[in-house]
Amino acid sequence: MSNLFLNADCMDPEVGLPSLPSDSVDIMPVDPPYGIDFQSAWRTESQRFKKIANDKTPFTVWLKEAYRVLKPGGRLFIFYRWDVAKAFQDAAQEAGFTVVYEMVWDKGNHGLGDLKACPAPKHEMFLYCTKGRYEFEGKRPTSIIKAMRVSGPEMIHPNEKPELLYKALYRSFSAGVPVVVDPFAGSAASLRAAESMGFNYVGYELDPDYYAAAQARMAKGIQMQLL
Repeated sequence: MSNLFLNADCMDPEVGLPSLPSDSVDIMPVDPPYGIDFQSAWRTESQRFKKIANDKTPFTVWLKEAYRVLKPGGRLFIFYRWDVAKAFQDAAQEAGFTVVYEMVWDKGNHGLGDLKACPAPKHEMFLYCTKGRYEFEGKRPTSIIKAMRVSGPEMIHPNEKPELLYKALYRSFSAGVPVVVDPFAGSAASLRAAESMGFNYVGYELDPDYYAAAQARMAKGIQMQLL
């Protein structure tokens, strides 16, 4: 499978998940629309990130195609917000996945939120699911992964995750040279991590502006590696 990053809907029958062969993907790190329709107000109005498409309700229609394209033993990681956890758990199980465990991303420092009435958020939860059973070939990973969150001025996407988080997942849950597919690539951190580790990948980003920003960052990374 060739390395591809496409400005496309992951459910497009011509180029999206439906176009990929069955049982062809090892790992899918997925940060889908959570269904919270949120837009941060901490930046000035002109600098504010656009809202995420399809974010009115938890977006789960991709899960059946994800199950089809993953190999037996394939690993799926679904990031979500705490208040929509059950929607993603139920949809993953309905698609055929085994929901193995709930994992934690320790961000290293906290984000914003209600400064007067809510604890400072320092972590995010994500589901670890498998297609059938996957057994670790190396050291057993822990349920908590620590990777410093991307600082506000460096972010090019409102839900951006750091490359180090994806690298930790790939190291802990893969062997050999896996194929990585990210249906909602956003800043493409998952793809940059795969590329830096010599893995094969396919990624999709629907929004043309976020796609352009991610493309520019990927190109910059390649140029830095060539220096």
